[in-house]
Amino acid sequence: MNNYSLMIPGPIELSDDIRFELSQQVNAHYGKDWADFYNATISLLKKVFQTTSDVFCMVGTGTAGIESVISSMIAPGDRLMVLTNGFFGNRLAEIGRSYRGDVVEVSFPLNTQIDADRVRKELKNQSQVKAVAMVHSESSTGMLNSLKAIADICREYNIPLIVDAVSSLGGVEVKMDEWGISACVSASQKCLEGPTGLAVLAISDWVWPIIENTQSMGWYLNLKVWKDLYYKWHDYHPHPTSMSTPLVRALKKSLENILIEGLDKRFERHLTMSKLLRNKLAEVGFTFFLPYEISSPTLVSVNGSQELPSDMIVSELKKRHNLQIAGGIGPMEGKIFRIGCMGSSANPEKVEKVVSAIKEIVENH
Repeated sequence: MNNYSLMIPGPIELSDDIRFELSQQVNAHYGKDWADFYNATISLLKKVFQTTSDVFCMVGTGTAGIESVISSMIAPGDRLMVLTNGFFGNRLAEIGRSYRGDVVEVSFPLNTQIDADRVRKELKNQSQVKAVAMVHSESSTGMLNSLKAIADICREYNIPLIVDAVSSLGGVEVKMDEWGISACVSASQKCLEGPTGLAVLAISDWVWPIIENTQSMGWYLNLKVWKDLYYKWHDYHPHPTSMSTPLVRALKKSLENILIEGLDKRFERHLTMSKLLRNKLAEVGFTFFLPYEISSPTLVSVNGSQELPSDMIVSELKKRHNLQIAGGIGPMEGKIFRIGCMGSSANPEKVEKVVSAIKEIVENH
């Protein structure tokens, strides 16, 4: 397998200190030493989520974390309102249906933010909505949805908000407690700059009675199990099952790096680098699927054309420059290409590298 230089919307390339952590001998996933290490990692995660509530780290993808939250809050027949404007919003609805939830989709065009006024009207007209779910940074298009505005409306109606922050946490501001977000899920391999394999999720205190009174199915993804056994075993075995100690070691190091940089500086860096990437690509003649004002700082979605099809750009970068970006997915397949600008890829050298390679393809086409 070729080792391409990654500029995709996750996973990101790992820094040397993260790779060093992965190279160390495996630790036991129980005992006081491990519990102290794991709990210190959770404390760092709370700072990134900006919460004092419960945070969990489980072996699995971000989707596993999202399924954990939905399945723990939505029993068969419960109404879940899903706000969709892209591929991963649609996945939230699919997960809800898989647990036999009564899913109500409130859909918006792919190039349109989730509209807060419409959400307010839908909640006013819909009865017995148990929870609302949305994607913060919709990485299929590069859309950044207005999380705070939707959280404010959900608080008005006292309805929990479930947030997919897989491609935003650590790169875009997410204020879990201040904004009143009920449940927020992310993953280790994107803006958190760790290896793939860990879901991280934060659950607000006020949501636990809802979870505890939900007739949820399953065991491993059941948050009642995670909470119960954490508080019983937190000083010796702080998770229900075996834990990947190398992945947690790497995550802890990446979180330390994030907090040393500082969240505000980090968010500004992602904004600056994504704007730089857009400006340089515009100079080459490209246009973008979304305007800058509603785009996520963590990736840039670029339109292909008849002369320069998006799939051709993706394949030529791999073949001629050993550089991997992403094509479109779902309804955007064949229409756009997506460049990650998250974590370690949000720096001037990598921006210049990918733009220079694309420019060379354009000039020789």
